[in-house]
Amino acid sequence: HLYHSDVLMIGEQADDLVIEEDFSPNIDALKISDGAKVVEAIQWHKLKLALKYARRDGAKEYETAAGASALHVAAAKGTPALVSALLSLGFELDKLTKDGQSPLYFALLAGKEDNAIVLMARGAKTEAFCSGNRCAQSAESFFKSRRSNLSAESADKFISRLKASAKLSKEVKNAP
Repeated sequence: HLYHSDVLMIGEQADDLVIEEDFSPNIDALKISDGAKVVEAIQWHKLKLALKYARRDGAKEYETAAGASALHVAAAKGTPALVSALLSLGFELDKLTKDGQSPLYFALLAGKEDNAIVLMARGAKTEAFCSGNRCAQSAESFFKSRRSNLSAESADKFISRLKASAKLSKEVKNAP
């Protein structure tokens, strides 16, 4: 038997009958807002469903109790294509949670370098900034503060490498 994400595969060998069981909730039937459905769909890796609800009114304005948007969740749990799609739909690139964390910081925490590169290529702020009454530290400071075993120099090099990758990604995308 194999358990992969939210699917249980039953069968011991390649030629065995494989039965897939999906244990995710029926997100369409949930009595929650469309914005909350986007977040649920992302968490259950239902990316097409996430985009369906992301296109609806109010989805971009939705935030969790901690102030995270669907883009924050996608940055931590989704794919680069999903992150890019949400940005194209108008989700706020540098929206801060109540604790001052942007989608870029969620990607960094989750180890989703490809998502961080997409966010940086689209212009995500890496320096300290404030938005309304919420403020964020620099990406280097944030990353270092979450990785106690990492030197400040190593954190700076890591963020610099991601910035260079984002710049290259942007240049390739804009090439004729």
